[in-house]
Parts: sequence; structure tokens; C-alpha cells
Amino acid sequence: MLPIQFYPIFHNHNKDTNKPKYIVIHDTGNPNAGAINHWKYFGGGNRNASAHYFVDNENIIQIIKDSDSAWHCGDGKGKYGITNNNSLSIEICLTGNLEKSIANAKDLAEHLMKKYSIPSENVVRHYDASRKTCPRSMSGSDWKRWNIFKSELAKVSPSIPKPNKSPNQEASFRVQVGAYSKRENALNMVSRLKAAGFDAIIKTN
Repeated sequence: MLPIQFYPIFHNHNKDTNKPKYIVIHDTGNPNAGAINHWKYFGGGNRNASAHYFVDNENIIQIIKDSDSAWHCGDGKGKYGITNNNSLSIEICLTGNLEKSIANAKDLAEHLMKKYSIPSENVVRHYDASRKTCPRSMSGSDWKRWNIFKSELAKVSPSIPKPNKSPNQEASFRVQVGAYSKRENALNMVSRLKAAGFDAIIKTN
């Protein structure tokens, strides 16, 4: 995967309001500008829109922190459960080699899936959030490019964090005292342990 270059902007996002459950894929719709151009554009003032990541065939540029809400799918008004406050946005730039740009976007999506334990079914199109035909570059032939993109992501297993044991949760340990060839000797040891206040049982192999 290409390195993520972080160039933060100071407009058009909400600070510390994002809890990522979805990854929303867009394309810029602009064949004349790459990732760096879009960073400069969105960093230049109020655009009434934004995205977390811009990806082209050479760069992955992040302009908004994952924990902040970008303004990328608010047009859906949450009707389909996908909002600016529960998703990360990836914009695919249309300059250069489009297939390479899509491959770079897939690598980034895989990275974010693993980082935030997001399953492949929660990697969606802007279309799924608002019914806007986006990413349009993937919509041809009944979304053929998108279906290939999704089938590749389906092979990825997001990391599921193991629950931490509560500090107050008591651990349980087993201690084996000995092994005996005669049951009588084993019973004698059980009696002695119980007399000393320990629970004891006999197990046979």
C-alpha cells in the first residue's frame, strides 16, 4: 500500500464526532485533478463538502482525521443508515491510470477495514448512502467495476479486537497434585486435601 500523506485542512468538517462503521467510496467526477490538486482545493476555503481521503494512481492523501466527520454523504440525510458521523470517505481521483487508482483505493479500504474492524459489507458506494450515482466511474455495465472491487474486499478479514479481561474478574487456575497407580492412594490424597480446606477431584485418563 502507498504511504498515507496527512495534510489537514481547517474547513468543512466536524471535530471528534465520527465513529466509523462504514467506508464510503466516491469518485471526484473531475478528470483534470489528482489527489494533490484536491487537497489544495479543499484546503483553500469553504467548499461546503469534504472527504477524508483522496486517492490517485500515485498518492493517498488524507485531509481530515478519521475521528472527525467529513461532509461527504449528508445528501442522504441518514435515510439508509450511513451518515457523515459513522463513516470514512475515500474519493477516487480520475486522472492518470484509473485502474491503478482503484487498486490504491482498495488497498486503503482494506487497511481501514482492519484498523476499525469494518466488515466488507459495510464498504459501500455513495449511491448506497444517498442514491446519487457515485462513484460514477464504477457504475458502467451494471456496476461491473464496483462488483469486482467488492468481491476482492470480501476476501479481507477485519481484525476483531479481543475483549480485555476486567481488572475485577477473578482468574481461575488449576493445580495438579499428583498421579497415582492405585485408586486407594488417590482417594487418600483427596481426603487429605479436603481436610486442609481445598476442593479436590479425581480424574482418570
